[in-house]
Amino acid sequence: MPAALAAGLVAHAVGSGGGVAARPVLARAVVSAVLTAYVQAVSLSVPEVFDSYRYWVVGSLAGRDFGVALTVLPVIAAAVVAAHLTAGGLNALALGEEAALSTGANTAAVRATALVASTVLAAAAAAADLAVQRFPAADGLPVGIVTMALGGVYLGCLLIRQRRRGVL
Repeated sequence: MPAALAAGLVAHAVGSGGGVAARPVLARAVVSAVLTAYVQAVSLSVPEVFDSYRYWVVGSLAGRDFGVALTVLPVIAAAVVAAHLTAGGLNALALGEEAALSTGANTAAVRATALVASTVLAAAAAAADLAVQRFPAADGLPVGIVTMALGGVYLGCLLIRQRRRGVL
């Protein structure tokens, strides 16, 4: 998780500033590509690491017990609360920097809190595999598949809600 947070901070530092609106997206894509190349170089050069990496990259946490999820549960709960409390500030930021400042939003704090909360929650998504492993029919089902199925439904619900509000 510290490495994910560091990568997020680097992408934010590179992508912040004026200019093109797509700059933060492009910065994150560049950081992702560089880190992916590094991970692949390391994993391919050491066969034992590559074997572990293959299972991890598809989201399998086979061989782990539920205690792993319980260990990080307080951190996940705090990140959920932080993400919920940051929602209003993110809505203000969606209007633009000046508009957010005029509403009284502390834009630096909102961005920092959103970065940390989203990083923690993204890292915690792997814990879904532990819950799925408790179902007999889903023995060893990779978390990537579960996340895609649940995330797709959630995204669909969000899009429908936005459409009904007239935002889309």
